[in-house]
Amino acid sequence: MSHEVDEQRICRLADYVVTGPGDVSFARLCAQILDGPKPLQRVIAGEQVPLDELVLPYSLYTDEDIARRFLYVEASRGCPFKCEFCLSSLDKTAWPFDLDGFWRDRLADGPRRAAFRFVDRTFNLNVRSSLRILEFFLERMDERLFLHFEVVPDQLPDKLREAIAASPGERCTSRSASRPSIPRSRR
Repeated sequence: MSHEVDEQRICRLADYVVTGPGDVSFARLCAQILDGPKPLQRVIAGEQVPLDELVLPYSLYTDEDIARRFLYVEASRGCPFKCEFCLSSLDKTAWPFDLDGFWRDRLADGPRRAAFRFVDRTFNLNVRSSLRILEFFLERMDERLFLHFEVVPDQLPDKLREAIAASPGERCTSRSASRPSIPRSRR
């Protein structure tokens, strides 16, 4: 939970609330609850750490996970849009992950019958990174591989559009298009 902590019923019912980034802060809270001493504050401000300091869980995926589950991965964190209706518009913009770490953590040998769902707010945030990811998977594409990513269609450069069109069809690749609301900066 990042905003409106006092107004949200679920927050009033919770023993603890972590606001903002939870990667480090939530782990620390769990350790304090389990091992003591318990935190004195009920609302804990999440600590924003540089993305290259986060240890992503991809190395924990087993061969069974890769063979049978949807694997949720991210190439970036945050959202670059300032949509009027969205509380995320109050946060800092988006940051990309280091792609070399992404490949190294689990995918260096290539996917083995996996379904990857990219959870980025927009896959085409960084076209160069998007192309690297698509090329990586397209080089290893077979009938068992499934990709899903969300794109913002009105910000889709020709180069990326061509790479998406080169994917071998809906059976292997899913695309979800979204269009953000009117950004605050344009009001």
